[in-house]
Amino acid sequence: MGLNPQQTFLRIILPQVARVVLPASTNEAIGLLKNSSLLSIITVYEITLHTQVVIAETFSPLDFYLISALIYLLLAGVVSAASKRIEARFAWSI
Repeated sequence: MGLNPQQTFLRIILPQVARVVLPASTNEAIGLLKNSSLLSIITVYEITLHTQVVIAETFSPLDFYLISALIYLLLAGVVSAASKRIEARFAWSI
């Protein structure tokens, strides 16, 4: 084909690897998001911890747990939608 090793990797091997690895990586990312204590480094002040602090001050747990659940749902939805777009980009053409 006349491709050097770098071109071979970028144009042939990497797209094939991405198709196989992307679904598992997406599931792992969503799992990490659900286990938010592991993501406290990224989110700086963990959502669940913040919710518990606010509940201790206001004594209104239902409202704040619903809000934090919606935030987690929104974040998981964004990660899932982004992965679907990326998976569609790497999908085999039939």
